[in-house]
Amino acid sequence: MITEVPIFLETQTKMSLAQFKEQLQQRNLTFIEPYEAMFLDKHTERYGFCFNIEGDNQQDIIEKLQQITTQNLGKIAFASIKFCGQGIHCCFAVLTMPINALMALTLGYMNNTDFSVCLMKRSDEISYFMAFLDPKKLENLDYTAQFHKIEDWKKYTKSLLEYLDAGSMDFLQVGYYPL
Repeated sequence: MITEVPIFLETQTKMSLAQFKEQLQQRNLTFIEPYEAMFLDKHTERYGFCFNIEGDNQQDIIEKLQQITTQNLGKIAFASIKFCGQGIHCCFAVLTMPINALMALTLGYMNNTDFSVCLMKRSDEISYFMAFLDPKKLENLDYTAQFHKIEDWKKYTKSLLEYLDAGSMDFLQVGYYPL
């Protein structure tokens, strides 16, 4: 069984978690257990939901994602699938802060950055923070320039998370499947 986090689905209209779950039930997509989420970069704030997809293998997960996209629930803006696509640099942190407060503090810090953030509401007081370095920012750079870009991203992300008083942070590389 392969499971990866996260899938971020940007909804076409803003809706509550209860409304989204009802739409999933109507479309027989009960294998999705969503959490409220938002996706931020220096240009936009997009609202939607994060969830995990489980499957027996990579193809099974991709088929489930395609099933979701054909239901016109929204656009999958990010999907992390093990051993799939290209590697993307990611930082994961858990913060004791409501998601709206986290969003407000994070937005002000993201000017002139090359990364995106997915915030997920785990509970009223616990939020997950996932920062991603856009792989397109590394494509045309030589190895040394890539290394420096990644290190700068790590320093900037670490500084932001220290400012947000994150208890822990985990820098890793995950599979990225652009849909």
